[in-house]
Amino acid sequence: MSRDLSNSIVLVTGASRGIGRALALQLAELGAVVFACARSEDGIPSHERIMARACDIQDERAVSSVVAEIEGAHGRLDILVNNASILGPTGTLETLDIQGFRDAMRINVEGTYIITRASIALLRQSDSGVILNLSSSVGRKPRAEWGAYCVSKFGVEALSGILAAELHEDGIISVSVNPGGTATDMRAEAYPEEDPTTLPTADEVASTLVLLARRLTLEQSGRLYSSRTLFEHLDRDTDAASLPHD
Repeated sequence: MSRDLSNSIVLVTGASRGIGRALALQLAELGAVVFACARSEDGIPSHERIMARACDIQDERAVSSVVAEIEGAHGRLDILVNNASILGPTGTLETLDIQGFRDAMRINVEGTYIITRASIALLRQSDSGVILNLSSSVGRKPRAEWGAYCVSKFGVEALSGILAAELHEDGIISVSVNPGGTATDMRAEAYPEEDPTTLPTADEVASTLVLLARRLTLEQSGRLYSSRTLFEHLDRDTDAASLPHD
């Protein structure tokens, strides 16, 4: 199975930079109608098929407004990409800034929950709704001094798995994707001494999300994917069951 993404209705969070921005552009070029959200419209790419919307995913009213707009214009949502997140404070749990920890939880976990919860009814109206939840290697294996981000991404993994179990009968697919180290501003914040030219670009990682959006079937719901292991399948006609997963 290969899903035709032309005229798909897509909602991408964190679309003003990095992977989210690259993905919004790639999907629009494939003919999808992309509602691209970020806390500010600054940075969201300009494209005739991209609907740029300022939306803080922690703000229930702002989220409801965007979802209501999608419902009014299209009556369905085919793909939700939960990409928005912040790094938050790093360091030992004993020394973390508590407010910074709370901010990471609110954006990375609570915000993801808020926008997903608001989108479920519209995803049910799709022939095959897909939720792609952006995770991290530290959301699957704890790592010292990654504090807030690590805990929050474990939360995203839990949300993704629960959604897969609860929405299976509705035909909605939910998976998590670990993009791996990517040449983005967040990565530079975490590893300021790292040479970004040694890392995959946001465009390259976004292509693996497009691959999943095209190929996933309900049988893959609940799986954990990693962009690194998907790169070699970008130019292959690999069926969904054969795509490598964790």
